[in-house]
Amino acid sequence: MSIKEGPIAKRSNDDFRGRSIFVRVPFMCDKCKFHHGEKWFVLKDSYLVYMNPNSALIGFPMLIDKNFSLEQGFRKTGTNNGIRIKNLQRSMIIKFEKQDLRDFWFNSLVTIKNNSILAQQHPFDSFAPKRQQQYAQWLVIYYVLIILYWLFENFP
Repeated sequence: MSIKEGPIAKRSNDDFRGRSIFVRVPFMCDKCKFHHGEKWFVLKDSYLVYMNPNSALIGFPMLIDKNFSLEQGFRKTGTNNGIRIKNLQRSMIIKFEKQDLRDFWFNSLVTIKNNSILAQQHPFDSFAPKRQQQYAQWLVIYYVLIILYWLFENFP
């Protein structure tokens, strides 16, 4: 079950990074930026993913990790009604037609970020939390003890 889903215009920062200044000059006006593609976004409890509405092909899923950050405003996004989303792997800008819709998605993303287990600090700088009541750690310790016992028995 998804928490929120709907069509949103997406612009990835990878789209125009590396292009020359002459290619970017005509796109200074926000209305002229035609590289905003309409995608179907799905927000789950631990990730945000977009799909192509025509073929249902899944795009890049963005995990809500400890570096997940959200910014809004023209200075941060370059659009009037946009949200910049960053995580450890990627940065993406999504654009909305109306400010109310942007605020609704922004509040949903902030709520998910604050409630996500993956966004908290974990031991050993890991992205995943420590699992409780897992018996695999005892199995590993058991095999290490067997190897140590065998080494002390065979090599004085």
